[in-house]
Amino acid sequence: MDDREIDSLVAEKVMGWKPTEHPDKFTFDGGEYHIQDWSTDIKAAWEVVEKLRGKDIYMRMEEFSSGWRVEFAYSDENTLGMSNRKPAPMAICLAALEAVGVGVEGE
Repeated sequence: MDDREIDSLVAEKVMGWKPTEHPDKFTFDGGEYHIQDWSTDIKAAWEVVEKLRGKDIYMRMEEFSSGWRVEFAYSDENTLGMSNRKPAPMAICLAALEAVGVGVEGE
């Protein structure tokens, strides 16, 4: 799955945006939005973290030589989603998708 497909899944499944006929546009709260570069831009990926934080889902993040380990969980409870990846924005997105019940095949 490429970056844009991951970003599209994040838009719909994590951010709660609704798809339109145009593959890069979504609607939310009456507005129309373009997909953000959540999987490649750390500033955009932090929006994903904040969205889940608003649902009382918190992130733990550690750096290893092989990449980043990102976990999302309610407080200190069992992990809802986890990813070990490079770069950090992709790790955040994949863990966030898993946390909301969307597994990404091959990741």
